[in-house]
Order: sequence, then structure tokens, then C-alpha cells
Amino acid sequence: FQDQVRTKTLSSIVEDGRKSKTNKIIVYSTFSVLVFSLCFWIVSLRNENSVIVAENSKISSFSSIKSKSLKKYDSFLDKVNKLEEEISTLSDQELKNKTNYFKNKFNDSGSISILLPEIFAVVRETSKRILNMRHYDVQIIGGMVLYENKITEMKTGEGKTLVATLAAYANALENLSVHIITVNDYLAKRDAEWMSPIYNFLGLDVGLIYS
Repeated sequence: FQDQVRTKTLSSIVEDGRKSKTNKIIVYSTFSVLVFSLCFWIVSLRNENSVIVAENSKISSFSSIKSKSLKKYDSFLDKVNKLEEEISTLSDQELKNKTNYFKNKFNDSGSISILLPEIFAVVRETSKRILNMRHYDVQIIGGMVLYENKITEMKTGEGKTLVATLAAYANALENLSVHIITVNDYLAKRDAEWMSPIYNFLGLDVGLIYS
């Protein structure tokens, strides 16, 4: 596949963001920026009017939700959880084949919305098999919030790195190059190496770019 998931540092994305119209950028931080500490950010670069701006510590093109709004994700979470047992019965090859299946569905319909519960269930199962790490319910919700181009604040230890795999994989299925961005070279390298087995298993390439 030509799809790539790239891990980059924040300082290297401004020019890329301005030039690109077909990228998906996921940003997560381990320090305080603006009024958010320990946050995820996601921004879509599908058109000229949706471009990340990171100059002077200001970031635009984001929307946010309040915690009380998370209730709307209960039905989505329920669908993902109900699929867990079914997906767990697939062989490794059948699980890998899901990527082609999803991509073909997207190419036919132009949307993966109806497939998102299954897509998230596939990433969860892959992570369980490859890394022995299962996405918890709060991480499934976080991944969906990111996919919707919203901000989700997560506490230390709630697994922001693993959450990003859900939104990254879903957007790669939409023929978007995906950039997962963190704050320094150490974290970029660590997380690329840590999470790449999930992406590789599902047929995606992972690249690492230093500042």
C-alpha cells in the first residue's frame, strides 16, 4: 500500500500543513499548550480552509466537546464492543484482509461511516494480538472523537498513544496520508516504533521524520 502513517514533531508540520490538501494530522502532547494539558488534537487538511496553524503557540481548525456530550458515543461504543467476539474469531490473514475490504467499500461508496464500529474493532483486535494491549472503552471513545476532528482531553496513563491508532487507521482507509505528531524527537521515535506493528500488520507503512 502507498498509505503511510508518519510520526513527526510539532515544529516540522507548519509548511507541510500549508502545502497539503490530502493529509490527516493527529497531534498529541505531553505538556501544556494553550489551555489544554495532556490533550489530543486532530485536524483535517482536506481543503485549503482547514489547515493547521502552529505559529506562536496558536492552533486553529479544531472543534471541541464537553464531557457531558460524550454520552452520544455510547451507542457507537456498544456497537464496537458487540463486534469484539466476532472479530476475535478471525484468523490473522482474515484480520489483515479487512484493510482491503474497508478500502474497497470506501472506493465504492466514498464513505466509511457505517463501517467505523467494525474498523475500530479490527484495530482493537490487532492491538490485542500484536502488542497484547486492548483498547479500553474510554480509548474507543477518544479515537472516535479524534476521527471527528475534535479535541479530547485524557489524563496521564489513559493511553493517548494507543488511542491515536484508531483514528489514524480509519483515515488511512480514506486514502489520506496520516501524520501523527508529538512534541519531540524522542517521543516521535518511541511511538513510531511502539505502534508500527499495528499499522504494519494491517498493511500500512510507517515513516519517522525528525525535526
